[in-house]
Amino acid sequence: MRPIVNTIGGPTYLLAKFLASKLRPLVGLIESFVKDSSSFVKEIKGIKLDPGDMLVSFDVVSLYTYIPIKEAIDVINHLTDPDTACLVEICLTSTFFSFEGEFFEQRCGVAMGSPLSPVVANIFMEDFESKALASARLLPKLWKRFVDDTNVI
Repeated sequence: MRPIVNTIGGPTYLLAKFLASKLRPLVGLIESFVKDSSSFVKEIKGIKLDPGDMLVSFDVVSLYTYIPIKEAIDVINHLTDPDTACLVEICLTSTFFSFEGEFFEQRCGVAMGSPLSPVVANIFMEDFESKALASARLLPKLWKRFVDDTNVI
């Protein structure tokens, strides 16, 4: 089960919203980034497929709830500064919610429903895929990703 937590009005909501706006300019600076479906269609429209090409699609299962917080914070610390990374960590590790009268703490991944989560997910995925592609022996003709969906030729 993946909880979707409405963080509006929560203790870290305004901070998460501020941090999301601060980190958002760091997303999408790599070639594989896809802003939305319209931009994806524009990018692939002129691609010619060769007879030996294979079309592949990847989807990260439950991306938000499987983002390793420590690694994501390390990437953010590398891209920004220790204070920003510390504030992001506070937001990402302070998710509590109730379900059927019981209270729970989210201990893994980022909260679905926080304004900070999509930005952190994109930053983490961009770092992950950059490392993966840099170590690949054979590069694909095309590698495009929208959050957790990747299309490859």
